[in-house]
Amino acid sequence: MNTDRKQELIGLLHAALTDSPTAKPKLLDFIKEELEEFILEDRIESASSVIIRNPPINGYPLKDLQSKLLEIAKTKGVEAAVSAFDRGTTDTQTFFQYMALLEGIYVEKETQIFDGVRLVPPPETLSELSQLFNFNVSEWQLTPLCEKTLLVVDASVSPIFHKPNPGGYYSGSTFQVKENSGQFPNFDESEIYNDDFYMELCQPLSLACNSAVQISLQWRFLAKNEIFNLISGRTESTQLGRIDLSGSSTKVGKSQIEKAKRIYNEFAKFDSKQKEKLLIAVDRWIQSKTSQADTDRMIDLGVAFESLYVPDSRSESTFKLGVRAAWHLEEEPSNRKKMKKKFGEIYDWRSKAVHTGKLPKKTKNLSQEEIDAFIEEAQNYCQDSILKVLKQGKFPDNWDELIFG
Repeated sequence: MNTDRKQELIGLLHAALTDSPTAKPKLLDFIKEELEEFILEDRIESASSVIIRNPPINGYPLKDLQSKLLEIAKTKGVEAAVSAFDRGTTDTQTFFQYMALLEGIYVEKETQIFDGVRLVPPPETLSELSQLFNFNVSEWQLTPLCEKTLLVVDASVSPIFHKPNPGGYYSGSTFQVKENSGQFPNFDESEIYNDDFYMELCQPLSLACNSAVQISLQWRFLAKNEIFNLISGRTESTQLGRIDLSGSSTKVGKSQIEKAKRIYNEFAKFDSKQKEKLLIAVDRWIQSKTSQADTDRMIDLGVAFESLYVPDSRSESTFKLGVRAAWHLEEEPSNRKKMKKKFGEIYDWRSKAVHTGKLPKKTKNLSQEEIDAFIEEAQNYCQDSILKVLKQGKFPDNWDELIFG
């Protein structure tokens, strides 16, 4: 808008805020004139429809836009409202964020992973956190906030306004949404939560931090004072339920972030079939890190080890697992013998868990602390195995030739 039109809008807003009976109709006419190209039968389509979802099928009434403009003028001031409206008429692109509440890790200060992708400490209270979205979240799901972190991914959408479809139905294809960092080629902006995103970032973070990093809640954030934010109902969100971890959350620092980025890049080098195979082990390893029955943890680890070391046979699993894992993880022959024996024990525990639903606690007179230590050792072997496969860029091709020459 030029200077004269801005001054005209300032006058109309001041008059409307004082409840002048003629101001609001004149303000509505002003909006129609400035946004004429986006209006169909006194309705307008907004980018907020594709960001926050749940849009009306044929656009928003212009009175909703007028109400938003007056709301900004009341809360932020007339000058802020004029500036917001001006951006809406001239800008072709605006920005928002994908946000996720992560369990299993925390940061003490904002930490960048990639450009446009960062971990952020959550606010200290539930009321402060609720300002980031427009839906209700149970307190039990969010406390203690100090043991969680926010994952923030910057994104953009264009245009800001669009003319509604004459047929009276909404088509999200009129707006182009883009994740800004470009790091996630499989990131599906049409879904508020998707497995590709989890695979692309949360699994490398889990391996780097030795913790089960999982998304318990995900949503899209758009500031309420944006002129085109015309959503009046609740924000769409995906609640995945609280993931109760057996241990405390892991503090994330620079070294863990660098390691996660390296793992992310190593994952990217795998072809789809190899990656699918490896992710079985990663998923099961992560499941074993969550708080559940000891037998379930051993079963998860057993599946992970089998996918890594014995995916080619259903027989002689104990022998093959021990020999292959020992060869893969240890360089010294004497250490390989000890490792083989250890994996024999791990597989025995897994088999007992599968077939009897129990662990050898009574027969070996083990305390819970000893059981926890044994499972943790098995988890560490599993993590080391996954990381070595990633570092080598592939699974060993022929076990017999590699082991026996």
